[in-house]
Amino acid sequence: MPSPRAHNPASRRAFRALAAIVIVILIGTAGFMWIEGWSAWKALFFTLVTITTVGYDDFAISPAGEKIAALLIVAGIAVVSFAFSQLARTIAEHHRDPCKASKRKAMKMQDHYIVCGLGRIGRIVCNRLVRLGVPFVAIDPSRDVVQHLLDMGINAIIGDATDDQTLHAAGIDRAKGVVVVTSCDATNIVITLTARELEPEANIISRAEDENSIRRIRRAGATAVISPTRESGLGIVDRILNPHISDMLERSDWGEDRIRIAEVMIHPATPFVGKTIVDLGHEFPEVAFVAIHDQHNVISVHPAADRKLAPGEILLIAATAKNAEALANRAEPPAAKAA
Repeated sequence: MPSPRAHNPASRRAFRALAAIVIVILIGTAGFMWIEGWSAWKALFFTLVTITTVGYDDFAISPAGEKIAALLIVAGIAVVSFAFSQLARTIAEHHRDPCKASKRKAMKMQDHYIVCGLGRIGRIVCNRLVRLGVPFVAIDPSRDVVQHLLDMGINAIIGDATDDQTLHAAGIDRAKGVVVVTSCDATNIVITLTARELEPEANIISRAEDENSIRRIRRAGATAVISPTRESGLGIVDRILNPHISDMLERSDWGEDRIRIAEVMIHPATPFVGKTIVDLGHEFPEVAFVAIHDQHNVISVHPAADRKLAPGEILLIAATAKNAEALANRAEPPAAKAA
């Protein structure tokens, strides 16, 4: 997987500028060594004073050498001027890029999430991830929107998430998942396609408004598709029919006492392998074991007390944030804890 540094336009400009200067110097040096028969050092020195137009000392050169010197003066001034303008532009862009700190952090991140789109839904997703302490990098083409997140201490990058370079800068090769929530279904399809091409195994959650777009985004490679319009309609129905349950699940001012639904992966090396639901119930009496998602994509709701857990299964629980975190930590393999 290519490094994000390899896709940096500023780095390419700086490299081309320096390469142009070196090429002119090498051509001039080789030309004077061949025509005048000078040593490499004398030819190099004469080339440098010619390009920089600092003036000549007492050099006796042939008519052919004078022609090369004339060409060097013209080419040297042009190349050096171009090179320094490109270097100055690169330095200026480096200093005015508000996202350089976020890009450096993204290059070091592991198992983080990438949020593409910082509209109404995207900001809700970011705020939720911040409250849960989940690492992520946000991407949006709007400088003002990204600057607002940067001012809040949130990692954000200005860029087009449909572009490979932007996703590489956000660390897609090390990301745990990609959340695609722009307001345009067509853009979400392209971002999903791009992310799936870059990372075939990525967990991609994408937003869709139109029913036809839901099918297209699934075909583009989304792991799951969320329709805010549909979800809000279902939420209204739940609020009407089950007001107390909805209030219990949605209130955010309860802190650690707020009930949340969480999932726990049963890794092969976890101490939970082979244990039954009743075993876990004795160890975590305040946790409700809701369902088990097995390796055959079958979901067993309210698993039996003697149901044994197997590697690769996902245990769905209902618990307070504190108890859910305690169970998740206990389920980690020894190697992950040591890391």
